[in-house]
Amino acid sequence: MKVSLIFTSIEVNPHNKAVAFRDERLGFVPPLSLLLVAAIMEKEGVEVDLIDMEAENLSYTETLERIKSFAPDLLGFTITTWSFHSVLSWINKFKADTAIPVLVGGEHVRLYPHETMSYDAIDYCIIGEAELPLPDFI
Repeated sequence: MKVSLIFTSIEVNPHNKAVAFRDERLGFVPPLSLLLVAAIMEKEGVEVDLIDMEAENLSYTETLERIKSFAPDLLGFTITTWSFHSVLSWINKFKADTAIPVLVGGEHVRLYPHETMSYDAIDYCIIGEAELPLPDFI
């Protein structure tokens, strides 16, 4: 199994690179939750490509090309409530252009699992900490 874990660019409008929530003085915070998920998946024998769109300064097109080149069986995203609409915009685009199943996790999913799963582009969710349910999911 191959999985692309994607830390999206957190923007007001994911299609406009001119408007972003980023403080250049602080640098980038690594996506720790996705790093943990990647470690769990790799321990289970999954081939993982972790894509940090913010740190790698990747456009949508560049990220899509990387996804298509890797040819994953699953796309994974982390969602916080404050980033939900931005991340959902990215998920909708990736899903429309790849038709690859989408797995989400994170605080928003823990707080609003039913609402999160009500979106057509989201296929699966992990509620709570990923350490226990993720190996069984894989």
